[in-house]
Amino acid sequence: MLKLFCKDITLIIPTLNRYEHVITYLNYLTNYNYGGVVILADSSESEIFNKTKLYINNKVLNFNILHVDCKNLKNFEAIKKVSELVETEYCMFIPDDDFVIINTLEKCKNFLIQNLDYSAVGGITFLAILN
Repeated sequence: MLKLFCKDITLIIPTLNRYEHVITYLNYLTNYNYGGVVILADSSESEIFNKTKLYINNKVLNFNILHVDCKNLKNFEAIKKVSELVETEYCMFIPDDDFVIINTLEKCKNFLIQNLDYSAVGGITFLAILN
């Protein structure tokens, strides 16, 4: 049986007209056994939104995904709108072109569990520029 990670974590991923980034991200999460929830705050044009929706509806994913239409909303407005939908104990906002390391996400969650006086935690950032 496949072991899934981060079942009690929601990733909020805002996006705007970047279908390829979203598909790459969803495949990445599936390949690395993410098992939590993804809320895709999608501010894309209708054509791209519908293309993404079709992909999600036809793809087998390890996690639950809510694809929310946030048309005409800027990044933080979209995040605010979808944050009401979070039902898990932990949540992270992450852009559609930043990849979270699933193992590190579990470590961050465990740190918060062991350090109740903290409300947020972050890891190390790695930046790569591709030509």
